Amino acid sequence: TGTTSLPNGSYSFKMAENLTDLNVSGNYYLTDAKSGPDGQAATHNLESSDTLVNVNYSSTGLGIANMENSTSLKNYTQVHSYGGGKNPLVSGTTYRFNNCSSLENLNFYATNLGAINFPANFSNVNLSRLDLRFTSIKGGAPGESDGSQQSVITANTFKDATALKDLRINSGNLGSGFA
Repeated sequence: TGTTSLPNGSYSFKMAENLTDLNVSGNYYLTDAKSGPDGQAATHNLESSDTLVNVNYSSTGLGIANMENSTSLKNYTQVHSYGGGKNPLVSGTTYRFNNCSSLENLNFYATNLGAINFPANFSNVNLSRLDLRFTSIKGGAPGESDGSQQSVITANTFKDATALKDLRINSGNLGSGFA
């Protein structure tokens, strides 16, 4: 109920309300433009962002969901996907998981995030596992030119992620172009 109708009586999962678990995987050709209501531009918003606990976008072309301020989210997985750069993990100073206080696991294994910086701060106090292997991420602080970067991981990058126990980063771009 309360969802926007799509052709042939189907509904967009992005418009579903009160979801706690969302598993959209194994559909390589699914993109944001193909998963929203007709006539709307591609959106990365989820109507259930306030109630979702687990999100799995695997093997799709979906962009990273806007999950800022979702206090219920515990696990977000987007692996083997090609849409990671369409709504970047970090864009300017916007971190898609800012203030997700319950977030424990963030997994982007084999999802091209592009040559982006880390967020100014992973503000997730319960984050215990972060997987950024094979993502093309370059690290460093946002808002600084590559030539001005002093560190791949700054003192602020993980200052609030005090529960972090498992950090995995493997990127051919790590530190690329830094001083």
